[in-house]
Amino acid sequence: MADAASKGYITYDQILEVLPEAENNLMLLEAIMEEIQNGGIPVYDKDEEMAAADEDDNEDPIDLGQYNFSGRKKKRSHAAPLFDLSSVPIDDSVGLYFREMGQQSLLSAEEEVQLAKEIEAGRASEILLDEQPATVANLSLDEQDELHRTKSMGDAARAHLIRANTRLVVSIAKKYRGRGLAFLDLIQEGNVGLMKAVEKYDYRRGNRFSTYATWWIRQAITRGIANTGRTIRLPVHAGDTLAR
Repeated sequence: MADAASKGYITYDQILEVLPEAENNLMLLEAIMEEIQNGGIPVYDKDEEMAAADEDDNEDPIDLGQYNFSGRKKKRSHAAPLFDLSSVPIDDSVGLYFREMGQQSLLSAEEEVQLAKEIEAGRASEILLDEQPATVANLSLDEQDELHRTKSMGDAARAHLIRANTRLVVSIAKKYRGRGLAFLDLIQEGNVGLMKAVEKYDYRRGNRFSTYATWWIRQAITRGIANTGRTIRLPVHAGDTLAR
């Protein structure tokens, strides 16, 4: 922390150097991140990003760069409805969320990697379909069908990874109750961070998804509190300071 304070920033890799097996101790990881946020220290993925960063910009401070897309064979389908609303009262939103959350099993490291690969392949197919229609038109019908199937599987894998980590969102959101946002609003903000983490997660770095997502969820919640928790908007770090 002393080095981070002197430089005015810290990188994601430096955090993981201090806590190389962070996925086995998320409470300690959260404590470290809370100390970083309370100190007003921005987090970047690489040292080079600090020079171009604008702390007042609402864009995300972590950018893992371009994915190296690669194909893969289909192993299973994750296509399933996100929520089944049939037996839940429409006014029981909290009960609905926790009921659905409890039905999701935790993922192993291998499952996280497989889902991440499917998301990556689906994204590559989507880019090809959307941005290179002439190229797609020259493919065989079977190849075009494969592109659409790969995109659909990527969408389903993305939804699966999000659903399987809603418990993490709730566990982090609980720590921010009483700061101006309703609990469900905190969860919603955390889900925004979770979805960003899904899009930016790079399984090649070797870290568990929950380790990576923790930062994004916390960042989204604190930013949501700063932006909507008061009539007069306060900077994120000012909100953290007042809460101490």
